Amino acid sequence: MTDIVSKLLWRTSFGSGSDALISKDMVREAAAEITRLRAEVAGKWLPIESAPKDGTPVLLYAPICDYQGVRCDARVTFGYWSAPEHGELIGDCGGVCRCLEYADAPEPYWYSEDGGFLEELPPTHWMPLPTPPQPESAT
Repeated sequence: MTDIVSKLLWRTSFGSGSDALISKDMVREAAAEITRLRAEVAGKWLPIESAPKDGTPVLLYAPICDYQGVRCDARVTFGYWSAPEHGELIGDCGGVCRCLEYADAPEPYWYSEDGGFLEELPPTHWMPLPTPPQPESAT
């Protein structure tokens, strides 16, 4: 069986006329593959290199470490990749920066709700946020 990604890429890159059309069956096959991959990834920590860098909130993991002679516990926290192109800069205080020391745009970094990460001790893994619970329907 040909991989659905290859099929879709071929049709959209090289197909012409009716060969460029994507059938309902191909859409269903792609949706099934996406669903399968989401289930495979759900609940698994992934290498930080594969994390989204578009401001998408994710769970971040940093392992136990020793920093300048101080033991740092492993931690799991909520965060996202922060870069100047994603909008306003969030400072150490948790609010939008207006301080003079932040006048220059910073280098992109992993922001977290519990204080961020040191450049020397970045997160090593990430996980998509779980789907929030759905409200119970009134019957």
